Order: sequence, then C-alpha cells, then structure tokens
Amino acid sequence: MTSGNKKVPLRCASCAGLRSIELHLYELSRVCDMLDNVRTPPTSKQTKTCGSKPNTVGIAKWLLVASQVEEVVMDTSQFEEAQFYCEPVLDLQKSDAEHRGGLATRLTRFVFFCNALEEAYRFCEVTYDALYVDETSLASKGKKLKTASMKAGAVLREHASRLALPADFSHLVKNFAHLAGVYEQGLSVKLERVVDDDADVAFGLDIIRCLRNHVAHGTFPILDNPEYSWNMTERIRRAVLNFLNQAVRVGALYIQLLLAVDSDGFQSPLYDELSDDPEMGDYFSAHCTVDYLLSLHRAQSFGLNESSYFRWSEYSETRAA
Repeated sequence: MTSGNKKVPLRCASCAGLRSIELHLYELSRVCDMLDNVRTPPTSKQTKTCGSKPNTVGIAKWLLVASQVEEVVMDTSQFEEAQFYCEPVLDLQKSDAEHRGGLATRLTRFVFFCNALEEAYRFCEVTYDALYVDETSLASKGKKLKTASMKAGAVLREHASRLALPADFSHLVKNFAHLAGVYEQGLSVKLERVVDDDADVAFGLDIIRCLRNHVAHGTFPILDNPEYSWNMTERIRRAVLNFLNQAVRVGALYIQLLLAVDSDGFQSPLYDELSDDPEMGDYFSAHCTVDYLLSLHRAQSFGLNESSYFRWSEYSETRAA
C-alpha cells in the first residue's frame, strides 16, 4: 500500500485489532487490582522472600509502571564539545541519541514487565507445588521443577485441555518466535530454550525467559547505529526492537492465561463497589469478567481506563433518557 510516494507498512487484521502495548499493560494492571488475590506459600519459601506473599496487586504495580514508559531520552553530547564547531558531529550525536533512546525505551519497559512476570510466576508457584503432590496431575510426573518460570509453564500445561486461549494467541506467538530467530541469526546469539515444541502452550513463555536471561545477565547486545556502522542493518535493528516489544505483548498474554486458570476470581472491594453502582453496576459486572481478562489486548469499547469509564457514563445516561 502506498500513500503518494511513501510506502505504508501493511498490518494483518489480527495485529491491526490490538490495543497499544501501553494500554494493554494498563488494562491488565487494573484487572490484577480488581482480582486482589493472595497466595500463601509454605513457611520455608515465605521466609526466603522476606515474608512477602505473592499477590496480583504486586503484579499490577509493575504492569502499571511498564505501561507508563513513554520515552527514554539519551544525551549523547553531554561530555563532548565538537558539535559546537562541526555540524556532522552534531548529526551523528542526534542520530545516536535517537537510536540508543529507542533501544533504552524498549529495554526499560521490558525490564519493568519482567518484574510483573516474576511476580506472576511466584503467584502460580504455590499452585504447582500443590499439583506436584497430586498423583493424578501431569505436574506430578518426573522430577520436581526448580525454577518458578518452569513451574508456571507446568500450570499452563495442566489446564491446557480446558484453556480458552486469547484471540490471536497462536498468531502472536508464531510472529514472536520468528522475531526470536531473526534476533539469534542477526546478532549471532543463542536463546537457550528448554521448550522446543511450538505446539506446547508454554512455547512463547520459554522464549521470554531466555530473552530475560540475556538482559539480566548482560549478554543482550548493544546495537550499533546502522546509520553510521557497517556491523548493523536497519532491518535487524527494527526486528530486535520489535522483538523486545512483542516479548512484552506476548508476556502479557501469558499473564492473562495464568490468571484465567489460576486465580480466585474478583475479590477487590473496588470491584464490589463498582458492581453495586446503581447506574453502571450491571454494565460493569457483565463486562469485567474472566472473558474480559482473556480479551483485554483487543481494541474494544469496554475498558478500565478513565476514557472508557466516561463512555460507560454516556451509555448509562443514554439508557436513562
């Protein structure tokens, strides 16, 4: 598709129907607040985490921070003066600032999101431990898993038969896996995957775990600026930035899945208060459900952000009239 002489990238219908990543994270954060679930781990594990109990409000806080990352600004001329005398140097610094800022923005959001994901892992770990001692459970077969991320994957597999996958889940995971391949080949790095079967419900979650390890352990490469380097192409740069974006997108979908199969329903006092509202309570309780949790990444009229809230009010006033 073209607009004048400018090419406009095509988007498939599935991707075009998504909310922005920021709104996706915000809505998931609000749902986690509404759930207000707490898990009580065994005493020994609770002691190791300074007595904290995994809870959905903790997940919500990190998701909220991740949703509010707008732009990381880089000052590439802070300790240099040549730009005052040489315009090409100034052009280089501006280009580097934009390049590094784009990478820093996505890395920052990803790191904040990973903290939310870690809290979700801890939340589900209690369920895995219970499944492991249940001889009828798939999770009870073989050695007990040690890491919280692997345990979360086992919880998903346990409920795979009754799992209602979010709309376009398979499509988004497939695209994410493709970007993972470009990341590995383009930067000559290796994602040490444990789950190789793309039919495994936890396939995408394992890729996120690998990427998180690259970032946490300092093996994620700092990309050279393709405008001034022969070592990097614009295609690879864009693919890596999108890989970070889609890690957050797909990771949020996995949190939606985990909470859909492993939560105790909406227990927040605010949820009860909104449900009992004489004007909009019925509308709210009919829409803020587990079905919404599984579909909140899609563009729609209902939402827990204030813009959507005011649309509820207009809807209520219209009905009243």
